Amino acid sequence: MEDYSLFNKVQSFASESSVLAKYGMLATALGAALCIYGLSLVIYRLYFDPLAGFPGPRIAAATGWYEFYYDVIRRGSYVYLIQEMHKKYGPIVRINPNEIVINDPDFYNELYVAGNTRRTEIWSRYRTGIGLDEGSHTMSASHELHRRRRKPLEPFFSRLGIDRIEGMIVEKVKLLDTRLEELRGSRKFVRLDHVFAAFAGDVIGKILCETPPKMMEQADFAAQW
Repeated sequence: MEDYSLFNKVQSFASESSVLAKYGMLATALGAALCIYGLSLVIYRLYFDPLAGFPGPRIAAATGWYEFYYDVIRRGSYVYLIQEMHKKYGPIVRINPNEIVINDPDFYNELYVAGNTRRTEIWSRYRTGIGLDEGSHTMSASHELHRRRRKPLEPFFSRLGIDRIEGMIVEKVKLLDTRLEELRGSRKFVRLDHVFAAFAGDVIGKILCETPPKMMEQADFAAQW
């Protein structure tokens, strides 16, 4: 009876060892596959990606973790590092595997062109995670869909449309000038981001709402917004 019990224990141990060995082999195979995939992805990004020819740090081109480190761990300092990249690499810099930054105002008209010159579509990852997707005018990926959605709004951005609201804009500018003059010599600190946000809010509110928010008339320029 004891021999039979010992045999069962050995058999059970062997069975468990076999299962562990299978899981170990599976984990090893999965790890190897991930390593091969990661290495292949880095090689593709560095040598075969359409952005491979643009200058910039190799590590930034190879992985997005470089940008993540400066933006998250170093609390948003990547934008300052990009400035240093421009000094080293020139006006066009690849800052991550999928993006380049252009610091050249003369290139603006080459990049942003009318649809009859070059039709472009929105970069899909640009809208990922914000819940707008195809339901938003500004997030429409298709050039034709964006054109159809933009058509009803075009009169508001035409010269005639701007001329119609020019007087109102001038009125808001005068109000802004008055508010800043009132603060002259008061030794109070004024955050210009609040000031210009209030100005923009009043202009847009006047266009869209029956009762504009009058943010510039508030003592702190509606800082809560």
